[in-house]
Amino acid sequence: MTHPTKRAGQKPSTSPSTDQGMVWLRQMGRIYPPKRHNMGAKKRQQDKPKRVVAYASISTDTQEQLGQRHDIEIYVQKENLTIDKWIEVEMSSRKSQERHRITELKQELKKGDLLLVAELTRLGRSMVEVMNLVEYFNQNEISVCFVRQPESSTYNNAIGKLLIAIYSYLAEAEQEMISLRTKQLLPPKKPKANTWDARKALLTRNTN
Repeated sequence: MTHPTKRAGQKPSTSPSTDQGMVWLRQMGRIYPPKRHNMGAKKRQQDKPKRVVAYASISTDTQEQLGQRHDIEIYVQKENLTIDKWIEVEMSSRKSQERHRITELKQELKKGDLLLVAELTRLGRSMVEVMNLVEYFNQNEISVCFVRQPESSTYNNAIGKLLIAIYSYLAEAEQEMISLRTKQLLPPKKPKANTWDARKALLTRNTN
């Protein structure tokens, strides 16, 4: 049974009040929909960092150095970014932060920049060192992305801070275990002879 005011097979008319997503503009017998703006592209453009700095720290393993560069470059290609500067340093637990080029890294990065690091352990050997550095970047509105640990790249919430603390603690514990095992494998040091006792024994022998 059809409605008395509507013809059979006739589609109900759509008005702007019932369809808020369209604006009917009748011109020359045609209907033109409103222009759609690419809000996603605009948002991506706003979120794009001012500069991108990549940081890699290595020991003496060339393969690990290439692995860090490779992972960072893959991330850059995926996110359509361009690295403005690479900072590479040979890492050693005996070196200070200045020799790690951390000071240079702080001076290089400004508000709105993005720092790319392979993983948390590359920023420092101790949990306190890493946490302080990440907190410094957060306070200065510098974004940090750990390409191998993307879940720990967000520092503005409790989960992100907890993950960073856990990763840093595990890294520090691993370094301590490696150091302990290395010391256990080394041959024991010979006790040093007491020079005074040796001279005293020699004098006693000569007088006799």
